[in-house]
Amino acid sequence: MMELLEKSKEKGNALSPDEICDQVLGTRSGYIKGLGYGLKPKGKGINSNAKIQKLEENLKEKDVEIDKLIDKVDYLTTCLENQERVLDDRLANQEEFGRLALNDNRRCLICFSLQIVIHQLIFLRKIWCRKRRDAIPPTS
Repeated sequence: MMELLEKSKEKGNALSPDEICDQVLGTRSGYIKGLGYGLKPKGKGINSNAKIQKLEENLKEKDVEIDKLIDKVDYLTTCLENQERVLDDRLANQEEFGRLALNDNRRCLICFSLQIVIHQLIFLRKIWCRKRRDAIPPTS
């Protein structure tokens, strides 16, 4: 090999290491043309067809998984929308109940105030009656 390299340099057309290997070892069908003697193509044929089929099966499985996940997302979105509606209804009911409770509280306060006024009037009537009785001299 070294001799071929030196001879090619003397002649003025230096050969590449791959060209020298071709002359010494000869070319074989297992090497990738233009990439040297270090690289060999991977096996083709039955193995690659089996790999392709396996990859296609994996792809189909992943498609099924994606479809299931999309269905789950749709279901959860529907559930979330329903919960939002229920919460909105409950909030509206609470607001209505709060208004009713507020009205009931106002009624209770008014009733209580009226009771106080009534008791005060009764008390004042009693005082007035006592004063009147005391003011009228007894008749003999």
